[in-house]
Amino acid sequence: MDKTSDRNLGADIQRLMTIHKNSTKQLYLIDMQLETLTKKIFNAQLNGDRGLVLRLMTRRSVLSGVRRVFSHLIQNKTSQINELCSLTPEELESNINGEITGHVPNPVLTSDELAPAVTETFCLFTRYS
Repeated sequence: MDKTSDRNLGADIQRLMTIHKNSTKQLYLIDMQLETLTKKIFNAQLNGDRGLVLRLMTRRSVLSGVRRVFSHLIQNKTSQINELCSLTPEELESNINGEITGHVPNPVLTSDELAPAVTETFCLFTRYS
């Protein structure tokens, strides 16, 4: 077994772990922001401020999309880490550059559950403004 490929493997695993850790922190911060926005939307609805509600719902919708991207990134990095950790010495030797090419599943596309509500609110808001 080549020692340089061991170093590359260790560096790759360390790099992936750092990306995973930072992405997990970002996901936590996004969850906190989503919770705050939900509270602000509720308060704005109680106060009857349609414009603010619309802006906050749009912001929450975008943030939900960013959250899905980070979730997908974390899943991909987890699978890459597991794949690297499960390599046998024979597989490591056959892979000269130490790079792993794995199948990344296609992302599951889901529609944004806030989009219909935001569109309806926007239409109502523009009609009555």
